[in-house]
Amino acid sequence: MKKSESVNVCYSMCSCLILAIITFLVYYSTLKNGFLTGWDDQWMVFSHYTERGWTVNNLWHIFTDFYGGQYAPLAFLSYLALYTSFGYDAFYFHLFSLLLHIGCVCLMWKFIATVLYLHDKRNKNKALTIAFFTAFLFAIHPINVESVAWIGAVKIPLYSFFYLASALFYLRYVQTLHKMPYLMTLFCFLFSFWGKEQAITFPLFLLMIDWFLDRNLKNGLLWLEKLPFLTMALFGGFITILSQGYGSGTTTTYPLIQRIVFVCYSLIEYVTKGLLPIRLNYLYPFPFLPGEAMPVHLYIYLLICFGLGGCLWAYQKKRYLLLGVCLFIINLLFSIHLLPMSRHAITADRYLYLSYMGIAFLLAYALVLLHQKYRKCFYWILPVAIVYCVYLSVYTFTYIQNWRDTPTLKQHMKELIEKRPDYQNDPNAINNLLN
Repeated sequence: MKKSESVNVCYSMCSCLILAIITFLVYYSTLKNGFLTGWDDQWMVFSHYTERGWTVNNLWHIFTDFYGGQYAPLAFLSYLALYTSFGYDAFYFHLFSLLLHIGCVCLMWKFIATVLYLHDKRNKNKALTIAFFTAFLFAIHPINVESVAWIGAVKIPLYSFFYLASALFYLRYVQTLHKMPYLMTLFCFLFSFWGKEQAITFPLFLLMIDWFLDRNLKNGLLWLEKLPFLTMALFGGFITILSQGYGSGTTTTYPLIQRIVFVCYSLIEYVTKGLLPIRLNYLYPFPFLPGEAMPVHLYIYLLICFGLGGCLWAYQKKRYLLLGVCLFIINLLFSIHLLPMSRHAITADRYLYLSYMGIAFLLAYALVLLHQKYRKCFYWILPVAIVYCVYLSVYTFTYIQNWRDTPTLKQHMKELIEKRPDYQNDPNAINNLLN
């Protein structure tokens, strides 16, 4: 091994180790939490799939059944493996979720570093720095607490882990054009979909990578290599639509114009929570019920999105800016209510888990840009950035306590309802969760 290669390996190992330690220190208190037996763990984790063992019949049903309106066989396999090894010991279930989150942090660092380096090999240090701070923000942000601290949401870090692994294999394929990285990309994509249906956006993610790396999008071979992914995504979308008919929830139906406003509302809410998380919660009801007139003030979200779209169009040649926006939007496409889905909440923190990578990337890029071009401003902003990171870490550490058990979580919900009377817009959903 050449000296430069050994240095790169050592740097990568040190970066991942630092990120892993930081993530563990912020999230280690999740290991003291129990099951949320009044918030989906009672049917997600404590299920017949978990307890029937490694029989052919049980595995067949795990991979073919639509359970509770979702198709997530990898999540149920993980519950089965943990139960078989440790029984219903919440410690090991939480440890598994935490290790998955640490894995996602490290894979995110590697993905961002690799894609930026392949885009511009002259600025390797810039790529590594942006990647590190992107992964660091992702590691400590409280928006991810729901996905990590809630055992029933393990499908989020599961799908994200294989999603990022698949993207890394694809980057390896782009570099070498060998068959094995390509096959591993397909393999990990399949596992990502088995984790959660949001993975069906992956073909768009690959096209984003092709665009950012200046691959010829007019080349027919490039589209031919995407055909297996598109086929799998279409099949996955069909399975997702079918699974909605087996859900325990109700499909909330709104007219198209209202759903378009909800798209804008959701995007702005996710951006706001990603930039400055305040009063995070595990339920964000629709702002009004089906059949009611939509409040006029919600149209402001439509105007804001049009304004932001105009700004992006004006700066369409800024590759890093557009990359961050794509990283943010792609994994939210099927979670922002453009299509009517079985949902009782307009937004959810867990849906932003992987998409937060885009917000974190833009913040990291802005910090590095300030350091490179505006040194005087940077030294004024650096203390603000440090305070911001401390705020995120402390918020995450304390917010985890709200997920200790069901009574604690619902008490937090009650306190929030008292502060936010508008949460009473959907009293049936609220009352069901608080009973």
